[in-house]
Amino acid sequence: MEEHEPNWKNMVFYGVAWFIACLLLVIAMINSFELISTVLDWITNSISDVGKAREFGWTVTAITEIMYFIGGCITVGLAVWLEYFFRRGEKVGKLVQRVVRVFVVEILVIVLTIAGRIAILAVGF
Repeated sequence: MEEHEPNWKNMVFYGVAWFIACLLLVIAMINSFELISTVLDWITNSISDVGKAREFGWTVTAITEIMYFIGGCITVGLAVWLEYFFRRGEKVGKLVQRVVRVFVVEILVIVLTIAGRIAILAVGF
């Protein structure tokens, strides 16, 4: 792969694209968390025995807190990886292709998580 010197227009595009990609990443992760929380709430509400539901409620709280911690670490890791992915794409002249690829994947994740939540809520609690 042939590398070329970056110009200021590419660097501005790269910075703005990375910022928007990180915002979409955060939105995608929040939607993923909400989908998992909806599933856990659905399971908790489907338990008919009150004692078991309370006991499972503590488990749901623990799972939610662990999920937020691990999800936050994954989000930071993916943000760093996106910066590297865009920087390498800018150096080899494929920045626009990589930006489009990342945006399409992130938007698909957002749409699928929202559709999943709607489907679970349509089934009913």
